[in-house]
Amino acid sequence: MALRRFFGFSDGELMRSDAKPCSRLTRQTAGIFTIGGGLAFWILCRLHYGPRITVPRTLRWAACGAVSVSSTSALLVRLFSSECMEVLHALLEKVRELEDEKDSCMARAEDLLNENDNYLTRVKQIQNEDVIHMKKIR
Repeated sequence: MALRRFFGFSDGELMRSDAKPCSRLTRQTAGIFTIGGGLAFWILCRLHYGPRITVPRTLRWAACGAVSVSSTSALLVRLFSSECMEVLHALLEKVRELEDEKDSCMARAEDLLNENDNYLTRVKQIQNEDVIHMKKIR
């Protein structure tokens, strides 16, 4: 964490001291399920290909299994673990704040578009008046 700040990367608004158990639990779960996923997919590869199995094919299946199972388990831990609830609530609050900001920006943009339409209408009226005036002069 200190190195992230030293090199100019932010810690993130959700990275607080009370969020560490969630990060540790997620990391430990992902580590355990990386090994389990690799072994499970290695077995599935052996069952699927039988005698046609090759080492690169086995390693590819094991790597895919390790990545998919570990990321899925880490996501499920982050979503359903009670230690991660504070992080999820803070994230939800941040999303709501951003939605409110978006709504206010959209309302301001609509106001600016309406003002622009009013200006364009007035410019067209002035141009029409000038054309009528020029015709009268001729």
